[in-house]
Amino acid sequence: ATASLINGGMMNGGHAMVNAGLIRSAVSGPPADFPTPAYSWWADEGLYSDDAHTTPQTTNGGVIANWEDRIVGAFLAQATDSHRPTLNTSAQNGKYGVSFDGTDNHLEQASLTLATPFTEFCVFKITKEAFNTRIAVSTGPTFVTGKDNTDNLEMDIAGAGPLVPAASWTTDTFYILCSVYNGASGRIRLNDATAITVPNISPSTGAADSRILGADSSGANAAIMTMCAYVLYGSALSSADETSERNILNGYYAIF
Repeated sequence: ATASLINGGMMNGGHAMVNAGLIRSAVSGPPADFPTPAYSWWADEGLYSDDAHTTPQTTNGGVIANWEDRIVGAFLAQATDSHRPTLNTSAQNGKYGVSFDGTDNHLEQASLTLATPFTEFCVFKITKEAFNTRIAVSTGPTFVTGKDNTDNLEMDIAGAGPLVPAASWTTDTFYILCSVYNGASGRIRLNDATAITVPNISPSTGAADSRILGADSSGANAAIMTMCAYVLYGSALSSADETSERNILNGYYAIF
């Protein structure tokens, strides 16, 4: 597949040239995404303990005020000290993860530029039934990926969506979850399992304009979870491109 040029990002020998100002953690930096996404948060780089995002967070259990994406330098942020998630320095395969307490921890991106359809990748483990990601669309429905109260992993659009049944996954185990939000052609896939399609959801339109990680829009329904990577594409990826990004994530985090 040919990677797109997104906000000045460009390909160099098959590797994305990422935000030059990003401060990496002490952990060896992760590989480039491919194709190039619109936004990409990997916990091994771009974590800060302060509002001004000048002090890198590298201490196990330390609070995270800002998480910087490596494509355009966008921030998932939390201004309230008590609502900040913490760093787990050995979350999966010796890599960093962002841990949410299930009470009020969450990170928000108030200004999000992302067209629909779009594709979402999460490298995470989740314990408590709750939202783990939420994207609000200005002229359309809310898109939610999370765990429901009967232990299904859910890809939900305006209250209806496919499920990964509880029998197909295990709480407190890391997975790569891919959600392709593309109307009636949408799909959800856990690791490299067969995708579950979305035949009952009509295509939606509108630009996504905000996002939240770890809870819903008010900070309620918070998840007990650890997130190692969160990647967003401003398109519905083909199966080949989905496989490419999943293999990159799996090569780094050794999920399956």
